[in-house]
Amino acid sequence: MSRTIEQLGEEYLANAAEVEQRARELEEQLDMETSETVKYKLRGRINTMHSIVCQLRYTGAKLIHYYDKPDSS
Repeated sequence: MSRTIEQLGEEYLANAAEVEQRARELEEQLDMETSETVKYKLRGRINTMHSIVCQLRYTGAKLIHYYDKPDSS
C-alpha cells in the first residue's frame, strides 16, 4: 500500500491524539496516586508524552503542507 506524504501527516496527527489521550489517563492516575515516588515517575512519563505530542503535531503539519506553495506576499 502506497501512502502519500499528506496521508502520512494525517497518521502523525492521529498518533498525536492517541499519545495525548494516554497522557490524560496518566494525569488522572497521578491525581489518585499517594506514593511520591510513583508520582515522580508519572510526571516524567507525562512530560515526555507532551513533548512527543508536540513533535508529532509539528511533523504531521509539515508533512500535510509539504507541497503547499509559499505565499508570494
